[in-house]
Amino acid sequence: MNDSKGIFNNKERKLARYLETYTTEQILNEAGMSSSAALYELKKIRLPRAVANTIVYYVLATNNQKLVMYKLLMLAGVCKKLGIQDAHAALTFIKKYYVCHQHLH
Repeated sequence: MNDSKGIFNNKERKLARYLETYTTEQILNEAGMSSSAALYELKKIRLPRAVANTIVYYVLATNNQKLVMYKLLMLAGVCKKLGIQDAHAALTFIKKYYVCHQHLH
């Protein structure tokens, strides 16, 4: 999954920097929500912060700014199993997931 750095455009690089810089709590607060349940569950999975942030960002973006816990936890578990360690790899995975998911609907 680390082959992603060369194929990112400028917007994706900025997004990756944002996801690596801020805490998950800050991202949730910026979206107008505070979800201690989500923070607690993500901490239990022990993902790198940038990976957790990428998943939170994706779930909010694809669910009308609602934090859908089952999707959040499913994606977190997959990222953990794949060993994804940074925002670039997480964004690459999420883009592939999104394309596959769109073909199912």
